[in-house]
Amino acid sequence: DYLTVSPVIGFASGDFTIEWWVKFESTLLTQPILSSRTGAAGYQVFSCYQSGQLRLVWQQWGPPSYTYEVLDVSVAKTVGSWVAVCFERVGDVLTAYADGVSIGTLTTTVRPASSATCHIAQDSGAPGATLNGLIDELRVTKGVARYGGNFTPPSTPFQDA
Repeated sequence: DYLTVSPVIGFASGDFTIEWWVKFESTLLTQPILSSRTGAAGYQVFSCYQSGQLRLVWQQWGPPSYTYEVLDVSVAKTVGSWVAVCFERVGDVLTAYADGVSIGTLTTTVRPASSATCHIAQDSGAPGATLNGLIDELRVTKGVARYGGNFTPPSTPFQDA
C-alpha cells in the first residue's frame, strides 16, 4: 500500500525536519519512503539493505543549478526491526539520523522545488516500486529544524505536531 499527499510537500526554501519509524520486511533492493519528482526538480528518499546495513538515500535536484545531489549513508540494522529515521535541513546542511544519531551530512544549495504530488511508500517516478514494510509516526515539519544534533527519538506518538 502507499499514500499520495496533496497539496505538494515541497522543500524549496527554509529549514525542515522529516522523521518516521520504519520496519522493513525484506531486503528488496530499493524501497521508497517519500517521493515527489518531475523532470526539472524533485526529491526522493529510499532505502535498501546491503550486506547487513540499512542504507538511507536522499536524492534531490532542482534550482538554482539543477544539480543532482545524493546523501547516501548506512547503519547496521536487521530486517524486521524498527528504526527511527530523520532527515533535517538547517540552512545549507542536510543531516541524516538513525535512532537519533547523526550518520551523515550534505552541504547543499540545491532546493528541490517539485510541483508533483508526494508519494509515501511508493516511488512517484516508478509506480511499481513500493515499500515492503511498515511506516509509523511520519511527521514533516516545514520551517523548523527540530533537533540540530543528536537526539532521543520519541517513544510515544507525536502530540499536536
